[in-house]
Parts: sequence; structure tokens; C-alpha cells
Amino acid sequence: MSNKSKKPQKWSRTAQRNADLLVFLWAWVSACDPSVEDILRVKKEIFNVCDSLAKGNLTLDMINRQLMDEFLIQTDWARRDRS
Repeated sequence: MSNKSKKPQKWSRTAQRNADLLVFLWAWVSACDPSVEDILRVKKEIFNVCDSLAKGNLTLDMINRQLMDEFLIQTDWARRDRS
């Protein structure tokens, strides 16, 4: 049977969050030398932010604005959205 007729399966929000966290963690530990405590603290903050996003108390635009205002970090998607 050909795979052409099969629709790609959508990930659940939890599966997507875990995949994003895994990619972030890999990039972070391969580029830096964080302690286990740092990793656990960041993981906890990521889940807090994800919960706030799910509840509607926080938006990605708010996060982008805070990154630009407080840390002078302009994300790639923020630059793309302006054009």
C-alpha cells in the first residue's frame, strides 16, 4: 500500500511541546555548558509559559515584545512578520 493516500498525523499539543523542548534542550546543551539545576529551572519555566499560553494569559506577541524590549533579541519570525 502506498503512503501517498495517508494524511500526515497531527501532533497533540503535548507531543509538540515535548518535541520543541527536546530541540531547545539539545541546542542549549550542545552550545553551552548548563548545570542540571539550570536545565530543570528552564524546563519548569517553559512549562509555566506553555500553561499561560494555553490559558490565554500570555501570547507569543507578548513574549516577542519582551525579548525585544528587555534583552534586545529580535526573533527571526518577528523580522519576517514585519515585511
